[in-house]
Amino acid sequence: MIVSSGAVTGEPVTSLVRSIAPAAGATVEVLRWPAEAGRRAQLAARARPRVLLVEPGELPPPLDPEEDWVRLPVPARDLRARRARLARRYPQ
Repeated sequence: MIVSSGAVTGEPVTSLVRSIAPAAGATVEVLRWPAEAGRRAQLAARARPRVLLVEPGELPPPLDPEEDWVRLPVPARDLRARRARLARRYPQ
């Protein structure tokens, strides 16, 4: 993870995801788009809520109801807000 001026960029996203969990007990996956398109399909088949981190210059895909996206780089607070909204809508 690379954090620059409050914006999230670079690889991997895993440590970032742990550091800005939306709410206790809620699981909202964070994926890079389009790099993790296969994982997105797997999570969609299980109706797992997810936020896509869209690479600069890429178009986001058509979204499912349990999905949201943000373009990279993204301020951590914006990613946290999107994850929290999905966690409230799709508690587990």
